[in-house]
Amino acid sequence: MAADFKKNNTLPLIEANLSTKEAIAKKYFINDTPTFLDGILMPNQVFSYKTQPNKNQNAMQNGFTLIELILGMVVLAIVMTIITGLLAPQARQSADPVVQIRATELGQAMMNEILAKSFDENSDRSPPWNRCGENAITCTTLITPTPSNQTPNDEGASRENYNDVDDYHGLKLAGTAIENSLGDAVPYYAGFQLDIAVQYDDDFNGAGTSSKKIAKLVTVTVTASNGEVYGFSAYKGNY
Repeated sequence: MAADFKKNNTLPLIEANLSTKEAIAKKYFINDTPTFLDGILMPNQVFSYKTQPNKNQNAMQNGFTLIELILGMVVLAIVMTIITGLLAPQARQSADPVVQIRATELGQAMMNEILAKSFDENSDRSPPWNRCGENAITCTTLITPTPSNQTPNDEGASRENYNDVDDYHGLKLAGTAIENSLGDAVPYYAGFQLDIAVQYDDDFNGAGTSSKKIAKLVTVTVTASNGEVYGFSAYKGNY
């Protein structure tokens, strides 16, 4: 076979299978440069062994530049700011109904407690059921609370002793001081505040007319933990 190769200056491709061609190409071609076999130059056209670049490998080596990373971070920060701005009001609004319900329950409970009391300190609570303003019975004069005397019309320092609506005039409760009528603490009203005012209102117009002493306007103001204010008003008749 070597003699035939020298004579014809070529290698019969018919007699060489694929594995033989690859072996000879790797042996006699280094970096696409032909070498000599038994002193005879191997022709380039017989064997050509070239390594093709791996396109997938080159693609995997590609990455992001520093500028692309910075731009991506800036865009992400802008998007997150917009999303947060949209979600924050929704979260606050979802909590508002809970606060409103608690404020309503607190105001209504306090109003029910007040209206269950007598109209006036001087009104009879037993037969013959004389009302203040008749049979020479004088109605109580409401006194506006002062910094030195916040509850001038109460029956002592405890709500358990209150027996008429006047006792609640000027009462202020906030935070842990908010208790039920039995003096039990109500912890889930932390951050809330109660303000109560009582005045005569014979004409039922909120003007505070007190000539006839036939009705008292009770106003309960609840300030919720989120700063919203809820007002409750009711009349207590002299009967």
